[in-house]
Amino acid sequence: MKDKLHWFAMHGVIRGMANIGLRRGELEARLIADPAVAANPGPFHDELRRHGRMVRTRVNYLTVDYQLAHDVLRSDDFHTISFGENLPGPLRWLERRTRDEQLHPLRPPSLLAVEPPDHTRYRETVSAVFTFRAVAALRDRVEQTANSLLDQLA
Repeated sequence: MKDKLHWFAMHGVIRGMANIGLRRGELEARLIADPAVAANPGPFHDELRRHGRMVRTRVNYLTVDYQLAHDVLRSDDFHTISFGENLPGPLRWLERRTRDEQLHPLRPPSLLAVEPPDHTRYRETVSAVFTFRAVAALRDRVEQTANSLLDQLA
C-alpha cells in the first residue's frame, strides 16, 4: 500500500491532470500523456518550435531549442530541487511519509539532482568511465539487452 500511495503522490495526480489537459489540447499535457507524441515526437517538437524558443504553459515552460536548454542548464540562476519538493503541500506530506530510501535517478547523489561543488566532484569521479570509447564498447551489449526486453514485451 505504501508503494501505491507514493506512486499516487509523485505520478498519479500529475497523470490525471495531464489526461484532463490532453482533452483540452494543452501542449504540456500532450507531451506527458499523448501516445501519438510518445510514438513520434518530431511533429510535436516542430509545433512547439512554431510557438517560439520558450513556451509558457499552465505549470511551467517548455523548449526544444538546444541553445536555450544549454544556457538554462549552465546558468547560476537556475537550480535543482529535491524530487517531490515542488508538490502541493498534501501530496508533499504523503510523498515524504511513503518514500523509500533506495537510490533514485532524481535524488542525490544523482548528477541530475545536485549542484556544484558536489556535481563537479561526482562528475570528475565518473568521467573516466564514460569516455566515448568506454560507452561505445557497451553499445552491443545495451542493444542486445534492449532487444531482449522488447522481445519479452511482444
